[in-house]
Amino acid sequence: CADRHRATARVSQGTARPEALTAGLARLRDGDLRKALPMVRVPVLVIAGERDAECPSAQSYEFWHALKTLGVPTHLIVYPGEGHLFIKPEHQVDRMEQTVGWFDKYLKD
Repeated sequence: CADRHRATARVSQGTARPEALTAGLARLRDGDLRKALPMVRVPVLVIAGERDAECPSAQSYEFWHALKTLGVPTHLIVYPGEGHLFIKPEHQVDRMEQTVGWFDKYLKD
């Protein structure tokens, strides 16, 4: 789910390589994430709402677990009672703080 959103953003910004994007999206559309997982090399922060009907938290857990198994640096955060969009202000603030902290950890010198 998140990969589709990021890929769409890269396309709209014109930063994606078309051939790489096409191959990656095909793997995701086929529903066989096992083929795409070995290509993941960067740290991944997985954030989910417990009641997300679009990207169920169980899928987020499976994705996180697979990345951990492959040795990819990853962290999973599931917000209780939240859906695809976070409604509770404290969860919105925490999500932003967690995201900034993640980027600080992996992108700062």
